[in-house]
Amino acid sequence: MENSTAGEITLNQYDSRIDKVKEYLDKNDIESAKEFLTQFLKDEPNNNHAAFIMAQICEMEGAFSDAAMYYEKVFSEVIPTEFIDRVSHVYEMADRYDKLYQIQKVQYLDNSDDMDICERFANTCCILNKTDEAVELYNKILSVQSENPIALRQLSDMYEHSNKMMFHLTQARLAQLDENFEKAEKEYKKAFTLAENEEDILQIRYKMAKLYRNLNKNEQALDEYIYILSATEENFTIFLELAEIYLELNNLAAAINVLKRAIHVYPDNEQALQLLADTYFEAEDFEKAENYFERLLEVNSENIENKVNLAKVYLQLDKQDKTKEILLDAEKQESNNTEVLTALAGFYTYTNEFEKAKNYCNRIIQKLPKSPLGYKKQAQLYSAMGEEYLAHWNFALYHEYKNETDEAISEYMEVLKFKKDDFEAMKKLAQLHESLGEFDAAVEYYHTLFEAQVEFSETTQKIADLYMKLQEFDIAQKYLEEALNKIQEPELLFLSGKCLFNLKDYDGAIEALQEYKDNSKSLENIEETEKLIAQIEEKKSGSSNIFAKLFKFFN
Repeated sequence: MENSTAGEITLNQYDSRIDKVKEYLDKNDIESAKEFLTQFLKDEPNNNHAAFIMAQICEMEGAFSDAAMYYEKVFSEVIPTEFIDRVSHVYEMADRYDKLYQIQKVQYLDNSDDMDICERFANTCCILNKTDEAVELYNKILSVQSENPIALRQLSDMYEHSNKMMFHLTQARLAQLDENFEKAEKEYKKAFTLAENEEDILQIRYKMAKLYRNLNKNEQALDEYIYILSATEENFTIFLELAEIYLELNNLAAAINVLKRAIHVYPDNEQALQLLADTYFEAEDFEKAENYFERLLEVNSENIENKVNLAKVYLQLDKQDKTKEILLDAEKQESNNTEVLTALAGFYTYTNEFEKAKNYCNRIIQKLPKSPLGYKKQAQLYSAMGEEYLAHWNFALYHEYKNETDEAISEYMEVLKFKKDDFEAMKKLAQLHESLGEFDAAVEYYHTLFEAQVEFSETTQKIADLYMKLQEFDIAQKYLEEALNKIQEPELLFLSGKCLFNLKDYDGAIEALQEYKDNSKSLENIEETEKLIAQIEEKKSGSSNIFAKLFKFFN
């Protein structure tokens, strides 16, 4: 049976009897329509139009076997694309899997990479006991979707009485999906005892090695990988995974030996070369690292990261000309690459070409203004220049952007050793202590800023807010009074109103809050102000009007 991608049902020419059927259907007289169509098809069994209407009525009533019979008459040769899903559903509900198989086979041949079609076709093959086809299809699904539980369960059922080794393998994989690793290990061992040829033995040992790795049983995994490599060197992945285990165990010598074997078999393999280069670099064996980074760039000359790594190696080997050459080449390739800019900043710092180093530091900061990276390089630069004050400033910013608050505080305190009246550093220290909830320490710095009238309004608001958090409302009010005698700032009035409310000076609080409402151009605190005034009016108990005396200058 073919599936058409275009075209319609081949219907007989116009027949007035069809109009009669439509009349019955319009009146919802289904039984009369069926009786009429039954007689119609007795008289003219090949009338596709009548058969199609009858099929739809049967489908609607759930009489899927009858619907299938009529659809089979209509679509004896070609099923138009728009009807494939509908007819397939009817055949499935009618248990006409022979017909469903024909439809799905055509669909599969036309769309063999569609795993949904593949799975539906595999299920039909399974029902029809077309075991070889089903096994092939389910294995194809697993090659794409390795953890497909339906495919694994169906294969397990089919293998149970036909292939015990494969049955235990699929059981092991299902156990892994359920995270029952103890059962998975037992099933793999059962499969291993049944394996007869070398290929199956190696496959099972590889699966056991992967299982052991996932369970962090590296010693057991090592045994399996070593056995596999002793039997074959045809799978590069084995080299790589074995080397990774040795690296996890901090056995660099063993990892290097495995990777060298891999390079011998696969001389241009980037993964092996990369691991070797990185391993030698970590081990500070820079001459060997140089060799493998250069080989990597022969294989892939556009790899920016390896150009930077090789530059670092050259610098360690005091090959300054080569370092500069490869870094400038990398910059030419990607002028705004952060790794390249960072390496160049470090290189020119090392060679005491400070203006060039500054340029690269600035470019990093301009590109990533809140990244710690640029400030660290700039701190190292100023340290090399002997500018310790600026070095500590930049180290402080570096730690601050890394959210390393304690380290940032230490650096800002070093800044103050070089410049005692660095108000910006004090402001930073106050903010950092406040972020840690260390209000007493923060207040000390804000007090110094207050005395020096640095950002006077903002500093007063900060210091008052902190004392209020410390429940020391009288001290907060003292600072607010002093500030209000110098500047007429509405936000200070708002804070003063809150303070006086907590001090139970309700008349003073109302006057301050009302003054705030009259002078503030912001709506930010108006709602809270209204609530406070309402509360005060309820609580007001004839408190003396301290606020009026303190702020008589407003009259």
